[in-house]
Amino acid sequence: MLTFTVFAALLQTAASDSIDDDGGISLLQLRAKPQHADVHKLANLDPAADAAAAQCFQVGDGTGGREQNIGSANSQAQCLEMVRAQCPDANGATMAISGVGACYCEYSWSASNGSPSWQTCGNVVLATTPEDVPPADTVDAPADTTTDGMKDAAAECFQVGDGTGGPETNIGQATSQAQCLEMVRAQCPDANGATMASSGVGACYCEYSWSASNGSPSWQTCGDVVKATSPQDFPPADAADPPADTAADDAADAAAQCFQVGDGTGGRETNIGSANSQAQCLEMVRAQCPDANGATMASSGVGACYCEYSWSASNGSPSWQTCGDVVKATTPEDFPPADAVDPPADDATEVTKVAAEECFQVGDGTGGSETNIGSANSQAQCLEMVRAQCPDANGATMPSSGSGACYCEYSWSASNGSPSWQTCGDVVKATTSAADEASAVGDPHLITNSGGKSDICCKSGVCKPCKTKKKTKN
Repeated sequence: MLTFTVFAALLQTAASDSIDDDGGISLLQLRAKPQHADVHKLANLDPAADAAAAQCFQVGDGTGGREQNIGSANSQAQCLEMVRAQCPDANGATMAISGVGACYCEYSWSASNGSPSWQTCGNVVLATTPEDVPPADTVDAPADTTTDGMKDAAAECFQVGDGTGGPETNIGQATSQAQCLEMVRAQCPDANGATMASSGVGACYCEYSWSASNGSPSWQTCGDVVKATSPQDFPPADAADPPADTAADDAADAAAQCFQVGDGTGGRETNIGSANSQAQCLEMVRAQCPDANGATMASSGVGACYCEYSWSASNGSPSWQTCGDVVKATTPEDFPPADAVDPPADDATEVTKVAAEECFQVGDGTGGSETNIGSANSQAQCLEMVRAQCPDANGATMPSSGSGACYCEYSWSASNGSPSWQTCGDVVKATTSAADEASAVGDPHLITNSGGKSDICCKSGVCKPCKTKKKTKN
């Protein structure tokens, strides 16, 4: 009993002395606390780090892979720093919705499940680390000297979300979309994308092998730095005006038939200057980029003109318009001088016209190369011209109007369905020369290539070999 009394007295004395004269924590009290309770003293976080963390976290628990509890945190920013320090292979962090409590490393984070009890961040690299949030004396970005034109182009490119597809690098602070794009172009020549905070001010990231946006509302991203930025896209004021647009009306019509909504895809592109019209852009591409097969310009019809190499399709972007057949839509030989515009007289027979009508279908021929051989006034006339001038061609294409440029198609394989054109994929079967068709000799008979003769029968202006009646036995 005496022993217990002495122990109790000692314990009471220790408890009363647990706070020393200067308010410090006694050894006994420190040992009574869990070790992780003071983990917040490990990091000197600042408001910038808190702001970056707040942009990344969203309601829900992270999904996609495994997770690991690494201790308690007192804030979003602290949890992110802990994940970065303890789980270098993790790409996400999750903690309680209250912002205080257990902090989890998320491996192969892919999405939030929306659970209201948790909050999660799916990009630890983008949202944390001291180098991402520089000291207060270096937070201010350099002066933004971008022009209004550059700002407009940047606004067209940026969309909600964080870029995905490859690695990213923080290259400093920017105060606008356009400034971030310029920084990426200057510092990361191999990057094709840029990402910054949705606020439009803050850390700017180079995106390598950018492929898509993940839709995160905390970020905004641009996936085509080449098209959206650079001084050559926006020349000085004294050079901004493009040359006079001398394209003829028929060239403008052909260009209008070719261009469609969207940006060209399939290969690389080169900015070759400004144009005032679709036709002018096409002529510039033909003159400056002989190996390009497509052209792209702003949907407004005025601005930077791009050569597209290995153009394959349009991505449907409403900010751009693109043409995938520069050969067919442009060039002086497609639009001869006024005194040579009229095609020769159309002397195709009714038989040839019927055969041509059966062969032609909506669309432009695909599969091989093509050659413009002049103007035709009908399907039949175009087919006869192809047969006469291009013996190795198996197809023919002309405008859907049935009058205009006629093209020989080599290695024709199919129609692409374009409503601006019509095409025939079997010139041999659909056309006939004078020798193939027949020659009337004095009486209504046909002489074929084989030398045979047949009566000719005409109905409603259409003449064909008469059907042979079977002989009956006597």
